Amino acid sequence: MARKNSKNTANALNSTLTLAELGTRYITQMEERGKSIGTCSSYLMELKLAQSVLGANTLVSTLTNDAIAEFNTSSRVMTLKSGVAKSQLSIDKTRRVLRLALTWAHASGLLAAPIIDAKKDALPGLIEPASPRDENVEAGNISDSNSQSKEVRARKSAITLEVAHEIAVEAADTAELALHAQSAA
Repeated sequence: MARKNSKNTANALNSTLTLAELGTRYITQMEERGKSIGTCSSYLMELKLAQSVLGANTLVSTLTNDAIAEFNTSSRVMTLKSGVAKSQLSIDKTRRVLRLALTWAHASGLLAAPIIDAKKDALPGLIEPASPRDENVEAGNISDSNSQSKEVRARKSAITLEVAHEIAVEAADTAELALHAQSAA
């Protein structure tokens, strides 16, 4: 008996899955995982925006990184209906929801190959900057990178502790003043 090839199944689904079906399946799995109604409806609105720009009946298998990049910089993603620029948080959310849905489709076997990088949005002309770690590895300075990141991490912790200390001192002063006011009354 012949064994089914999972790649053939993924390719078959890949060729017929539309953007609208992807949206429905993605929201359904979110609901099944217990995501809130607000989150699901918010994500659905973002996917409907993608469907209106890219086409609800567009086959997901025909989407390219360039098409996603064009969507990510389209006026529907970048500006409100009034023409005012959207906040960067809104823009990022719209891009993130489509990226998450496409990544989920690939991870679920609905797509044979990923369309965009799961860790970043597709933007035209985006060249991923080399991380300091990559430069240090190439130069053979691995230990410098590690000590540098520890220093940054230590400074962030120090700032957090300084702020927490200031808040605690203010709370103690407020409590002391309230105690004095209460004993004076």
